[in-house]
Amino acid sequence: MYIIGENIHIISPKVKEAIAARDGAFFVDLARKQVQNGAKALEWARKSLATAPSAAAYALQGEILAAQGQCAAALPLFDAALKLDPDDAAARQGR
Repeated sequence: MYIIGENIHIISPKVKEAIAARDGAFFVDLARKQVQNGAKALEWARKSLATAPSAAAYALQGEILAAQGQCAAALPLFDAALKLDPDDAAARQGR
């Protein structure tokens, strides 16, 4: 599953216009372009965790899974992040 959202913000004039026009096709096209250009947040988080385990990497993967509705799978990742850094804000918020 891909997490899409980069470049979708209200300060972009094109996004602002698409929202005002309720142009769903604009957002579908933007999401497709993002996937084609590598918007693979969960894959990146897993690679980061495998390369250099850190509280931030565990918390990021937990946040992604939680955003996908996979909260049960996210909890052990938040716990692992908190074991490495009990003050990690993202892990504390996710937990």
